Amino acid sequence: MILTGGLPLGLFTGVGTFTLDHQGGMTHLRVKEEVRGPLRGLLWKATPDTRQDLIDYVNAVKKRAEILG
Repeated sequence: MILTGGLPLGLFTGVGTFTLDHQGGMTHLRVKEEVRGPLRGLLWKATPDTRQDLIDYVNAVKKRAEILG
């Protein structure tokens, strides 16, 4: 799944990529966040840190997957 957002004219673009990989009988959720554009530095500093939100999301997915087993 790929989520994108940003400003017109490519001034700022954020892309979040969520990938499921099946390896050794297990499924791995990989999350990648990229930001691009000439306003990247300015807007990146002005927005809240989302790392903890992503960690919480991945942990919730893991917990749900374990429940559904």
